[in-house]
Amino acid sequence: MKVKINNWLCPHGYIITLFGTIYVRDKKTYDRVIQPYSYIYNHESIHEKQANHQWLKFYLLYIWYYIKHIHWLLINKKAPYLFHPMEIEAYLNE
Repeated sequence: MKVKINNWLCPHGYIITLFGTIYVRDKKTYDRVIQPYSYIYNHESIHEKQANHQWLKFYLLYIWYYIKHIHWLLINKKAPYLFHPMEIEAYLNE
């Protein structure tokens, strides 16, 4: 997977994978991602395997699960992300 720096796509230091490319906010994060055995790279690679080159289906399903758990925002700002099945699988397999 390619790793690119993009301030616009990655606010607040988030890391995102779009169509097989990992986008990071700054050079410091970029250096952490490209290290050998990087847990961040591994996490994003798991998302690539989940998508299995069917990115549109992956993103629609990802958004569906996020919306399904949006009411958890009342409990915790990151709850819809943390309880997202695709994220749980990625964290468990890091």
